[in-house]
Amino acid sequence: MSNFAIPVKPEIPKEIMDKWQKIVDLMAKIVGVPAGLIMKVDPPQIEVFISSKTEKNPYHKGEKANLNTGLYCETVMQKRESLLVPDATKDPNWDNNPDIPLGMIYYLGFPLEWPNGEIFGTICVLDYKDNPKAIAFNDLIKEFKTIVETDLDNLLKNYELEHEKERLKESERKYSLLFNRMLSGFALHEIILDKNGIPCDFRFLDINPQFEAIIGIKRKEIIGKTVLGVFPKTEKYWIETYGKVALEGIPARFSQYSLEFNKYFDVSAFSPEKGKFATLFLDITGQKKLEERLKESSLIINTSNIMLFTWKNEKNWPVEFVSENVLNIMGYAPEDFVSGKVYYSNCIHPDDLSRVFQEVKKFSEEKDRTEFIHEPYRIITKEGNVLVVSDWTFIIRNSEGIITHYKGIIQDITEKKKTEDALKQSEKKYRELVENANSIIAKYDKKGTIISMNEYGLKFFGYTEDEIIGKNFIGTITPKIESTGRHLDDFLLEVFSNIEKYPQNINENIKKNGERVWVLWTNRPIKDENDNLIGLFSVGTDVTDRKKAEDTVKGLNETLSILNKILRHDILNDLTVVMSACDMIQVDDQRLKQKATKAIMKSVSLIEQMRSLENALVSEEVLAGKSLGSIVESVVNNYPHIKFSIKGDCTVLCDGAIYSAIDNIVRNAVVHGKTDRIDISIHEKDGRCELRIADYGKGIPLDIKDKIFEEGESFGDTRGSGLGLYIVKKVMERYGGEISVEDNKPSGAMFVLKLKKA
Repeated sequence: MSNFAIPVKPEIPKEIMDKWQKIVDLMAKIVGVPAGLIMKVDPPQIEVFISSKTEKNPYHKGEKANLNTGLYCETVMQKRESLLVPDATKDPNWDNNPDIPLGMIYYLGFPLEWPNGEIFGTICVLDYKDNPKAIAFNDLIKEFKTIVETDLDNLLKNYELEHEKERLKESERKYSLLFNRMLSGFALHEIILDKNGIPCDFRFLDINPQFEAIIGIKRKEIIGKTVLGVFPKTEKYWIETYGKVALEGIPARFSQYSLEFNKYFDVSAFSPEKGKFATLFLDITGQKKLEERLKESSLIINTSNIMLFTWKNEKNWPVEFVSENVLNIMGYAPEDFVSGKVYYSNCIHPDDLSRVFQEVKKFSEEKDRTEFIHEPYRIITKEGNVLVVSDWTFIIRNSEGIITHYKGIIQDITEKKKTEDALKQSEKKYRELVENANSIIAKYDKKGTIISMNEYGLKFFGYTEDEIIGKNFIGTITPKIESTGRHLDDFLLEVFSNIEKYPQNINENIKKNGERVWVLWTNRPIKDENDNLIGLFSVGTDVTDRKKAEDTVKGLNETLSILNKILRHDILNDLTVVMSACDMIQVDDQRLKQKATKAIMKSVSLIEQMRSLENALVSEEVLAGKSLGSIVESVVNNYPHIKFSIKGDCTVLCDGAIYSAIDNIVRNAVVHGKTDRIDISIHEKDGRCELRIADYGKGIPLDIKDKIFEEGESFGDTRGSGLGLYIVKKVMERYGGEISVEDNKPSGAMFVLKLKKA
């Protein structure tokens, strides 16, 4: 005997069966299984009531099987709860299940019940294999279950409504009993007409308890009153529709939204006598919401970056189905593919097409293969843009095992691929930098504890990782007091506290063996998501040899400066005395006196140039932004007898040596070039400041033009030491600039100085 005693229930009408057919077809398609079913129990058998129209579905509508034979659905109906069987072949409880010989080893099903709780049957999906992704659609299948049970509920209620009409006519007693216990809301009304005989309102004559429950109003508050008197927001549509039923006697069945109650109602209206009408109605708001949710699910798919394709197993893979969002992603309308106007293979990037074909061929030749995932490949949109996609393809075979179709889930992963490639490249560069760097790379927390150090740094300081990680850098790799006497503990704590102020610092460090070294540290802060400092990232370069060389050069510069000062002070004073003595000496040979005076003047000039050379080579003055126009104006004031033309201005990085450099060029033009006119222009060019000094004198001989900036080169009738332009060149090099010379037209020379903008 079966446990499923079912009373006589109404036949399922064709429109509902058609609706359920669409549901199981959609369910099988979305879940990706060969079989989606609605089973109906009719003891002692169970029937395949609705079967999905999908490939490889072994179940056919109308097929019946005996109960108590170990079917999956029997367990679902007995326990009245869902059942998931991932692989029945691994569970001996299903050894006698008649579904296993059909190959259906995977099962996910839910019970279907009539409104009164009696079992109708099941809704389920089955597969030839374990289908892990199907469980992700558990809630969707439950929604389909709710829709079917709602239809059963409505069907039963409608069935009862029809019988209620007959019973009302049979007897007042039966009418009263049914009236008070029916599941639908019921009301009897009389229509109210205006002076022109047009329905304008209606009055409540009677209502049942379910009416009170659905509408939320008590009987005593409504009987004898008009609808507009009780519910003033009632739409005109209701009065017009009911007026037609009451006056013409034609029954009406419709579903309509009520603004007054913010609900959807399924309504049946009929006229027991002219001028009156009765209504039977159900609150179908829940069902409407479920339908809307189904629409939203479709909308989600069609607004995502995932396209669904069904291809025929033919040349160029003609498309049989494609989701609507292909228009948004690829620019083609679905009809372009389905009509054969566009083939999917023509959209695959030419450089990837052969590989994609080979992957399809390889996996298709595996007889047991039902799905595969391509390596990402590129497709070309209608607009010519290149997208990177992932492709999860399902193989569809007919009953003879021949592949008829492929179904694909194509996802646009272009941005994801770009991000992944950029991240991989960044990680690669970072690894190469850390692993191959000939620099110390270390991380510290905000207290100075060493968090990590690269291999080069460990070898440099002579520690193993275990010896140094977790130790404070002061006292391990940094002495508390530098050999210069500077207290490094205070200084480096200041660096940690004001990292933006100290992007770089040089300090003395100490190796494990006690050797003192100098390291140039480049520092970057490490911050948390709230922009709080949590540590320090430092890259260190050993500059010990450079520091020693700098100290040596500094000492030599100081010595050179002292010698130069002696030269300029003592010898220059002596030459001044000699010059004065020459003026007072009376000699007959004035040429000899002039020769001696000229030699003294040359020595004085040479000493002055030595000072300029010192400024050019070893100046400790900090470069700063200065107006080049103002500097030029200051220089030309020393030559009142020369005609100058000055145009433009620019702020450049320089120090005091720029004055003597420009003066040197101007003095050469006047003294050696014999010019009486000089044009000076200043302008920006290629991101730098360009100063052009053009004279109209003798110019520079062709044979020395290429050597004019070399030490000792001179020209003109009054040849100098040859140091002037050499000093100018050295000044420009110290500024990071350039100097060159050109011929001026029609005569003379043009010196071009290029300096960095401030």
